[in-house]
Amino acid sequence: MDMAAPRLQSLAECLREGAAAGDENFQRQIEEGHLALHVRDIDYIRDHAEVWSRLVVGQGRFTA
Repeated sequence: MDMAAPRLQSLAECLREGAAAGDENFQRQIEEGHLALHVRDIDYIRDHAEVWSRLVVGQGRFTA
């Protein structure tokens, strides 16, 4: 799980850079909300890192 947020961050940066370079496909993906979704996912993963870690390594039960 340690790599989930950084991988999404890299994907978000790729979208931003592609759009800034004028790539219409990246611009369209941002307009469709893909970038915002990645940013929300990054925040969620970071905000719930402890729970994610417990679940992934099997040291606890999910109790949201």
